[in-house]
Amino acid sequence: MKNVNRKIVFVNWLPSLEKVEMESSIGPVFSIDPTRIEKTASWDSLAENVRVHNEIYGELFEEFVQKGYNLVCFWPDSDCSPTQRYELEKAMSNAHIDFEWYRKNGTPKEHRFSFSELESYKEFLISMLESVCEDLQLNDGLESLMTLKSPEESIEILKLNEDGEEFFLYFRQRKDSDKESTGVFFESFPSLIQKLKSEINMFHYSYTFQNRLFEKVFYSHLITGGGDFNLVADWEKSVSLN
Repeated sequence: MKNVNRKIVFVNWLPSLEKVEMESSIGPVFSIDPTRIEKTASWDSLAENVRVHNEIYGELFEEFVQKGYNLVCFWPDSDCSPTQRYELEKAMSNAHIDFEWYRKNGTPKEHRFSFSELESYKEFLISMLESVCEDLQLNDGLESLMTLKSPEESIEILKLNEDGEEFFLYFRQRKDSDKESTGVFFESFPSLIQKLKSEINMFHYSYTFQNRLFEKVFYSHLITGGGDFNLVADWEKSVSLN
């Protein structure tokens, strides 16, 4: 699930109010600034407002992680805490995200916000970016291997590469419900399949392989594992879907 290279640019103007030409084009962008935040929540309740966090994070994840847009964030010139800046740069470096601090000359419009509002905004932004950097690392380490589908649900099997080790996991998504993870990581692909076999009747599913290297392993395990399967019919269904 590797995505294109992403970049975060921290600016000292409000992107939702000002259009500023930067020295180099960074392509499609998604922007965050205090003006955007205050339209959705009061500053007093921002830290505890789960709805706003989920709403803005959902947009951020879709635009930045899934679509690969670059991110432009307002960061005030005043009281730029070295600790806060370090937290941001550490999170971005760990996620291998390019970043830069771009400042323009002139009178910034941040004076329309109080010191406490800017502090609330910075804490909110740090929380958002730390979360998206963690999710980005996970997302970029995942590879989709195959999908099982039935009239009632779909199951996606993935491989996670983390620190040179491989783990396997799956997500189940039933009709009219959110995607659910098992919360369990398996050390091998066959052990994951064995777990699935204990939960579902695989004869009722069709198979689509995103990584064909696991197709032989999958069918070999079904054969050696026994069970009431018509492997020829299942293979034909798989070929027609792939």
